[in-house]
Amino acid sequence: MKSIAWNVYVIVSAIVVIALCILNFEYYSHRGSIENRVQLDASLFFINGYIIAFLVIPWVFRVLQKIDGNKIIDFIALHEKDTSVNFPVISTFFGEQAFGSLFATILIFFSKDVYQATGVIGLGFYLTIMALPIIIYMSISLLRMISSFLKFTLVKYFVSSLLACLFMFGMLFIGILLGR
Repeated sequence: MKSIAWNVYVIVSAIVVIALCILNFEYYSHRGSIENRVQLDASLFFINGYIIAFLVIPWVFRVLQKIDGNKIIDFIALHEKDTSVNFPVISTFFGEQAFGSLFATILIFFSKDVYQATGVIGLGFYLTIMALPIIIYMSISLLRMISSFLKFTLVKYFVSSLLACLFMFGMLFIGILLGR
């Protein structure tokens, strides 16, 4: 089973790299107007950074496999299946999402200064490095919230997971809008 997953990952990675090469070639051969170049250059650098991060995932998993799985679960503090959904669980989720939204606001607010100081490449690097912790933090918070609903029926679990996910993306979107 492990070799099948690895083969699928290698095939997907190859497709992603080929698509990235085509995207970069097409983009740089048809750059468009001058006012769009700044946004497109930073966006392309940002996307390239995340695709490279995607390609590094196997090595990250190899390092994580050396760590005991219970240590990671204890660190994240996932809720047990029999844990009840109560006010502290919900308010902790809301607080963590609000913090992620604040972090996104700060990211966007300072990206203007980073662009003026370092240009497009610096901005793309800044966005790639700084957005990753936001996404990880908010996703772990979402995972912790969803794990509280494991004991419910599939429909209740799906609805609660969907609402929590929508709330997470809504808070991230609000944070980005406020930073503009």
